[in-house]
Amino acid sequence: MSPAHHRQSLADLPDIDEVPEFSDADRDCLDAVRAVLRKHGKLSTFGLTLLHQHFDLQEDEVLLETADPATRTITIRPVFAASEVMMVPAMFRMDGCTPECITFCEISETDVIF
Repeated sequence: MSPAHHRQSLADLPDIDEVPEFSDADRDCLDAVRAVLRKHGKLSTFGLTLLHQHFDLQEDEVLLETADPATRTITIRPVFAASEVMMVPAMFRMDGCTPECITFCEISETDVIF
């Protein structure tokens, strides 16, 4: 995916302060998604995230999640898409024709899973 495509994938998401409150309809939807994940044996592989944004990205940026086990801190920050950081797709939005990665996760060479 090109950086511009990634940026567009986030541009139309609501700001976190504009996301509606969790509802009974949301609970019903989560239950249905859980049933599909169970059917395919993927309950321990995939989860869900609330689609939102906090700020706009530049055309050459992607969101990268990093973890610091020593301080038990997870950080998501923009980085240049052409970065030398090893990363795997981590969060996807599903409202288009195909799943689109919206956040990547930094990994070490020994962590490569794809």
